[in-house]
Amino acid sequence: MQRSIVFISTIVVFLVFVSCAKKEDEKKASLSKETVVKAIPVEVGQITIHKMQDIVYTLGTIAPSGKANVGASVSGRIEMMHVREGSIVKAGDVIAEIKSTEFQIQYDAAKDRLALAESDYQRKKRLFEAGAITKGERDIAEDRYKQAKAQYELAEQQMAHARVTAPITGVIGAKLFDKGEVVGAGMPIVNIMNTSKVNVESDIPENEVYKIREGQWCQVISDAYTGKVFSGKVVNIAPLADPLSRTFKTKIEIDNPQMLLHPGMFARVTIVVGEKPKARVVPIDAVIEREGSEVIFVVRANEANLIKVKTGLKDNKFVELLNEDLKMGEQVIVQGHQNLKDKDKVSIVTKK
Repeated sequence: MQRSIVFISTIVVFLVFVSCAKKEDEKKASLSKETVVKAIPVEVGQITIHKMQDIVYTLGTIAPSGKANVGASVSGRIEMMHVREGSIVKAGDVIAEIKSTEFQIQYDAAKDRLALAESDYQRKKRLFEAGAITKGERDIAEDRYKQAKAQYELAEQQMAHARVTAPITGVIGAKLFDKGEVVGAGMPIVNIMNTSKVNVESDIPENEVYKIREGQWCQVISDAYTGKVFSGKVVNIAPLADPLSRTFKTKIEIDNPQMLLHPGMFARVTIVVGEKPKARVVPIDAVIEREGSEVIFVVRANEANLIKVKTGLKDNKFVELLNEDLKMGEQVIVQGHQNLKDKDKVSIVTKK
């Protein structure tokens, strides 16, 4: 009887021990599972070396490098119009011809007077050589001939004014009159734009204009030509800012020999104002803002370490770090850090 009681007691103790051990294992497993759940999945990049450029971006509108309103010097009807909108002309090319009745009458009369005076002079010259008239009579005929010739040349010049010529090389931007219409002296007939060179006129903010200087080269692209880059040069920076926008009017000149760029086109300008060939950088997504400061999270021993940073140059992929205490190759969180806190447990996942 006593032996049975001892045996039963032993069994009970064993079962209690097994039960406690099982509960302890379950508790450990539960804690382990809980710890895994608390590790926040994140994606990381690295602190690396990269060439960085300090770039000023600006927008602007294409404008001709020169333009002129061209008009006639005389009044009259347009007899011939030799150009249309878009025609390319060189300096000196005839654009239009004006028929001026007044100048035509003066020209015809001067031409007739010259013919008579020349004929009379030649006749008097022969008579003088033959001894039939005096030298004074011949000289009077010669003076009349010279006067008639001067009047004819003046009339010829006035008639030349009836031919409207291009003062500059360029393209006809606007034609204001057509053949058969009457124009007054000085009235513009066409507008010529010099587009062999064009300008981009843009506004540079006051916090960036100090980086730019005249003579600086830049790149210009137009939405009209996908993938094509034009080379430009800063030729003028306004000395005074616009009082409302606090921007400085800046002019960029572009060679345009193929006339691809037209006035009024939209342009995007990139001006490289500085360069660091070996800058220490992180991916741009690594830097976020917390309480007015720029910060990154560095992963050390599976923990997210919040570090305030000072940044320098930026582009669309990287941000330069100016902190000297950060090491090359350290892992920085680029995704999953928006709600992280300092010392949070993290687990690194591979970007798919």
